[in-house]
Amino acid sequence: MKPENYEYLKNQVKNAGFGEALDNDLKAKMESNEPTFQLVHPQQFGSDKVEATLNFRRADQNDTYYFNKYEVAIVQPEGSKLPAPKQTFYVGKDNNYSLDEGYNLLSHRFVNKDLVNATGEAYNSWVKLNFKETESNGNFKMQHFGEKWGFDLQKALDKYPLIKELSNEADRNNLVASFKKGNAAEVTLIQNGEEKKGTVVVNAYSRSVNVADENNVRVRIAAKEGTEKSQKEDQNESQGQKNDTEGSQKNDNKRNRRQGQGVS
Repeated sequence: MKPENYEYLKNQVKNAGFGEALDNDLKAKMESNEPTFQLVHPQQFGSDKVEATLNFRRADQNDTYYFNKYEVAIVQPEGSKLPAPKQTFYVGKDNNYSLDEGYNLLSHRFVNKDLVNATGEAYNSWVKLNFKETESNGNFKMQHFGEKWGFDLQKALDKYPLIKELSNEADRNNLVASFKKGNAAEVTLIQNGEEKKGTVVVNAYSRSVNVADENNVRVRIAAKEGTEKSQKEDQNESQGQKNDTEGSQKNDNKRNRRQGQGVS
């Protein structure tokens, strides 16, 4: 085993969001000198159990190991007949996703990434998995909502002055950074002079953010008055903030025939 190869891979695994829990297993596998090997990493995200499988391969010409890809799967509850949603993320110089981002994508949320296209041109885009279409390798296709799509996160947030954290620059910046990683952010809502807990997620598809109070009641903006109002969501459309953005995909096929899958 090359010590410098181990140190490089250890840092690469850590930067991908897996921490240092796999360090000893990684070293043992490299010392075994197998041509390929896998490491399995379970992690809990709230009530969701996630299992990640990391794949490594040794180059024939120089005995150097490479971290090629990892698969993320959300484990279904015991007794469930539904398949575990999973996605493979490839590791390279560009367009890498962390474990947290992978989980958020599988949770029907949007992630903001600085990406590089096939010609080497850099661009920024919100990304979401299209659970209705798959690639030849079994991955869900990725939808991109870039600059031309016209989604401005800051303007979308400004429509909700009832979010207490937006009045503080540091708190606002932390929220934006969290949203870009695909997180559903817990916030404080000021309604009728009272502070209540709430949750906010980004919906780049509709160029907005989805806000819900502590009872998962959707908080909306009144079109004319410019004030906030709450209303119950249809039970079939609102089963927790985790699936809130999924409802916006109902008209994807119809819209895609006119516009394609997002604009980069």
